[in-house]
Amino acid sequence: MTTHQVRVALRDGTLQARHAFGREPVLDDIAVIAWKRSRSRGRRWSQRATQAALDLLSTGTTTAFTGSELSRLRRVLRTATPNHLAYLAGGLGGTWARYRALETVKGLDPIGPSAANDIIRFHFAGPRKMSFVEVEDLNEFETRTLVAADGEGDLGVVERRPDRRVARVLLDTYLLGDSRESSAAAQALIERARDL
Repeated sequence: MTTHQVRVALRDGTLQARHAFGREPVLDDIAVIAWKRSRSRGRRWSQRATQAALDLLSTGTTTAFTGSELSRLRRVLRTATPNHLAYLAGGLGGTWARYRALETVKGLDPIGPSAANDIIRFHFAGPRKMSFVEVEDLNEFETRTLVAADGEGDLGVVERRPDRRVARVLLDTYLLGDSRESSAAAQALIERARDL
């Protein structure tokens, strides 16, 4: 990864910096890792194709595609790496922000590693240091929740519509998890794609 690649990613929006010191953007480590794990070549999927792919990987069926389109999508899914799947699906699928919670945050939809325990068994000793959630509007979240923007905070938030599908949880875990979580999610995605 070069400085030029990071600047291009910041310019095209695939990598987000929350603030800058002078002219230099400040990036948090999880945002950079998620961006690196979702880099690949080719044209990204349309919203319709992304939804169909997530449906197929979650339940094995979709109503968005039929016939030859569906056959092509299944073939792509069976041969794609988790990295390429993450790229085609648009990475996290929303704006990333990281906060330090100044009070207990409740009532949010967990994503990624925070939601994957029902799908993949992670054997942790003690509570997680980092929580991941999704919200529909970051501005509204910031006004109603006592949090502070912090590149080393304990709360990762993605702005997008709630999505509880198994494939979305696995994809988020692949992108946001530590090396063990990411590896387990990648393996689960490969197995689901192979079964199509």
